[in-house]
Amino acid sequence: MEAQLMIEENTAYAYMLRAVGEPTFENVRQLSVDFVSRLKEEDKAEIYKHLDNGRSVLDSEALLLYYLYSYGKMHLAKLRYIYSCLPSSFWNDKVDLIAWGCGQGLEIMAYGDYLRSEGLHSNLSSITLIEPSELALRRAALHARLFFPDTEIRTVCKYAGDLTVEDFPEKRVSLHIFSNFLDIEGLDLPRLAGLVKSIQRGGDYYACVSPIYDSCGGGYVCKHTCRLSHFTKELGAEILNHWCNRELKYDGDKVCTINSQLLFRQTLSEEILRQIKKAEEGDAEAQFAMGANYGNGNEVAIDYREAVKWYRMAVEQGHASAQNNLGIMYEYGRSVDVNVDEAARLYRLSADQGNSYAWGNLADMYENGKGVKKDMEEAIRLYKLSAAQGYTFAQDALKRLGEEQEE
Repeated sequence: MEAQLMIEENTAYAYMLRAVGEPTFENVRQLSVDFVSRLKEEDKAEIYKHLDNGRSVLDSEALLLYYLYSYGKMHLAKLRYIYSCLPSSFWNDKVDLIAWGCGQGLEIMAYGDYLRSEGLHSNLSSITLIEPSELALRRAALHARLFFPDTEIRTVCKYAGDLTVEDFPEKRVSLHIFSNFLDIEGLDLPRLAGLVKSIQRGGDYYACVSPIYDSCGGGYVCKHTCRLSHFTKELGAEILNHWCNRELKYDGDKVCTINSQLLFRQTLSEEILRQIKKAEEGDAEAQFAMGANYGNGNEVAIDYREAVKWYRMAVEQGHASAQNNLGIMYEYGRSVDVNVDEAARLYRLSADQGNSYAWGNLADMYENGKGVKKDMEEAIRLYKLSAAQGYTFAQDALKRLGEEQEE
């Protein structure tokens, strides 16, 4: 199904593309080579200037063609490398390919070339193209149709900051491609990582490539200060491959820099998927459960940022256990700044609902004067309430203080 597909049609370029013969990256790029060969030198310089070293939004025919001419082979080499790092098992399953900031779809053409060179059959169930330039997006869809004529293609014409969960396919396994995307200054990496995690439905892969910038620290030793590394940390994914090279060879004797990371997030169980669905629909108990899953590493990797996100949703609905657990996050600074005042407030809200863990945790705050004025009488009272409900932390506290536990 290709509802609302944005694709280039009935243009001179679309007709020329039909005549390229076998759909290969080089055959498509040759159209750009032919275009540039007919330009005056001053026009070449002018167009190249507007490319801004490849960082400009491609919003004109000339920029589209000149970009492919100037940077096409460089991108091909980088993408071919990251695709070669995917494990052999990846090619056995159907996947949804999601191209973030796809431009005119170089990563899609490179994917097709890689399949052909390795003798692999396409494993794509769908292609989602995300790009703010409508002109570039329509061309990306045209290129994707040429290389993968039998694959569902989806187009999303938005900036990254405007994307929502509804913009993505509800499938199980995805390959996310971030080619020269994560290094964009101004891109909110924490928000992006949060969105990416919220659309995860299976064992997803993340192929990230960019140039090496001065912020990487110079020299040949990775300092892990680049935006790719920050994104990896925010995403909390497993690093399958990380390679920085200042002399990647391409197109004969040419060289370029490459900063690449291949990431993986584990497959989610059916139970976790059901909990996510209920949590997203507003079920407070499911939201608390997801917070606990990420906070304790239940079937997912520990991710305090995700835990805080789900706990907050449940707290907004007055969930007592979520109030207590979010208080723990604030007391110990897990993915949030330490804030004992906020921790005490949350413990009290939970304790007022009769949560035995919150009684014990709030008692500890009164005993030590954290977030509240020190009050041993109140501390002991709360410890006894909590201990009577079986909270061992409170029971141990009473023994330490030489107090008898109430039956």
